[in-house]
Amino acid sequence: KLTVVLPYAPLWLPGATTLLCTWHIRTNVDTATAKSFLGQRSEHEEFLREFAACLRATSLTQLIGLLAEMDEKWPAKAVKYVRDTLEEEREKCVAAWTQKYFTGGLPTTAGAEFTHSVLKRITDKRRTSWLNIVNAVSAMWNEMVANLGRGGRRDHQQVAVGIAVK
Repeated sequence: KLTVVLPYAPLWLPGATTLLCTWHIRTNVDTATAKSFLGQRSEHEEFLREFAACLRATSLTQLIGLLAEMDEKWPAKAVKYVRDTLEEEREKCVAAWTQKYFTGGLPTTAGAEFTHSVLKRITDKRRTSWLNIVNAVSAMWNEMVANLGRGGRRDHQQVAVGIAVK
C-alpha cells in the first residue's frame, strides 16, 4: 500500500518531490466554482482557461498578475477558491515551481485518466471478452510506445477512442 511505502520514499529517492496532477486540480476548481457561474457556462469556461493559465505561470510575478486580473473580472467567491488552492498547493502544481523537476513533459495524468475511462467503457459492455480487452490494451500500448519517438502525447487517446467505439 502507498500509505506504507510513501513515508520511506525520501530514503530511497532523496531528490524526489510530490507534484499534483493539473487535470485533477482543474477538475476540483471546475466543480467548486460552478455555482458562481450558474447559467453562464461560457463565462465559467473562460474563468477555467484563465485558471489554467495560472497553472502555467513561469514566475511568481506572472502568477500574481494573472490572479489580479481574475480579481477584477470574476466573482469573488470563485477567485477566493482559486487563490486558496494555489496558496496551499502552488509548489506542487504551478509551472514556476514544478518546471525544475523532471516530469517527462507530462504535468497531468489526463492521458492515464482517459485510458482508464476507455477501458472502463470496454469492460462495461456485456459481450466483452478477455481477448478484446487484451487487444485494446495492446493497441493503446503500441501506439503510446510509437509516440514516444515522435514526441506525441495524444495519439494514443485517438486510438483508444477508436477501440472503445468498436
